[in-house]
Amino acid sequence: MLPDIVGDHVALAEVTTEGQEGVDFKPIAIDIDTTGRRLCDKIFQLAVFAPTGHFEQYIMPSMNLNSAARQRHQVRVKRLKGNRVLKAMLTNKVIKSESELAGFQKFIAWLEEQSSRESDIVIIYHEERKFMPLMIVQSLIKFNMLATFSKLVLGFVNTNNIAKSMLSGADRAFLSVRNLSILLTKDKDNKKPGKEFIGNATVRAKLMFNVAVELCGREPRGGNLCDALKPYIESTDAQVIELDKGYMALKRQNSFRPLFIDYFKTTVQRVRAVKFRIVLAENGLDLNILSAIWKDIHIQGLISTLQPISNLSDKEKAELVALLDSYLDPNKIAINPEAKPTSSSRRRRSHNNSVLSQAAVNKKLDAPFRSTASQNTSTPNKENVPSLKNNRNDNSNDSNNENIIENGIESRENTRRIRNTRRIKLSQKKPPQNGPKATEQPLQENKQVSTSKN
Repeated sequence: MLPDIVGDHVALAEVTTEGQEGVDFKPIAIDIDTTGRRLCDKIFQLAVFAPTGHFEQYIMPSMNLNSAARQRHQVRVKRLKGNRVLKAMLTNKVIKSESELAGFQKFIAWLEEQSSRESDIVIIYHEERKFMPLMIVQSLIKFNMLATFSKLVLGFVNTNNIAKSMLSGADRAFLSVRNLSILLTKDKDNKKPGKEFIGNATVRAKLMFNVAVELCGREPRGGNLCDALKPYIESTDAQVIELDKGYMALKRQNSFRPLFIDYFKTTVQRVRAVKFRIVLAENGLDLNILSAIWKDIHIQGLISTLQPISNLSDKEKAELVALLDSYLDPNKIAINPEAKPTSSSRRRRSHNNSVLSQAAVNKKLDAPFRSTASQNTSTPNKENVPSLKNNRNDNSNDSNNENIIENGIESRENTRRIRNTRRIKLSQKKPPQNGPKATEQPLQENKQVSTSKN
């Protein structure tokens, strides 16, 4: 992450906004987490970072996250006691969330606290393809909050456009917020950015604001953040127009679904089909327009229509022309995409055809002949040959055993002697009882008495 430059630069920006003319807005950074990357997906986290405070709100989406969104944000929708809840996959804890209406009501209330009578708010975001402003405007239109939002927010600024103009031109590859922050810190100092979880919208919003401050500080006009952002502001009304265009492009993309139905069976072909649909929709084409062109001029009309498209290679254009011609012509069989072999099968095939595999087969064939030859020329068995070392060890073992036996016999004799020397204690005599001693047995007396009576 960037060093803590927020305090220095933002304090400077706030001081300069009071004394300079034309500076009448307050910049904040915003980021969202969604269930996917389409306009029909839902927002489940909304995070805003400003120098005076930050806002974070989880929203319970009406649809589940797709697999890519779950891996990116480490959040999933679970059912707990009959209710749908958001659960963090890293901590396995339930996330407290609100409904979409309540979440955006809190967002508007927070914007009202941040704004003042003299200044409006400008929202900073960082994306290659515009998606975040469209999702926010779409939700605001849904709940009739766009009028209140337009009074508070002056517009949106994409820091990706600023990076293109300042770093290396429009041909530069897109850099994410984290990669852009690493690039900027390399020029400033050699500190490594911290390892924070970029899947969280709060972390990305703070990084986004730091990147905007650093980029605007490199402008030759000065380090004023507001003056540097002014040329790149896009109004809220422009976002509404872009949203309408996005809906039209989505309808055009859906019209090509019957054409690319066989491309959605594998992941590789699915990616190619999505690219074809997006490029054709952005150029204002749909399946009805292309079918009308084919009816008039047939395949030559398709070639002339796809020729000006610069986002497709010649091979891709030829594939699209053949696919459209086979789909629109009832006398032809529809072309199915070629299934490319997987990397494992390709690797296995190359291994089987290699020289090493043939050498291994030859070794296996020659193995029985080599084993018989080795048996005939084998050395005599070493176990049958007596050795002096073994005899010495045997003699030593026998002597040790005899010593152990003798020691055992002597120990037994010693224990017997100890037992014999013990004194046997005699039991003490009982003291005599009081009274005369009985001289005769009682049975004999009884016999004498019985005889005298008789």
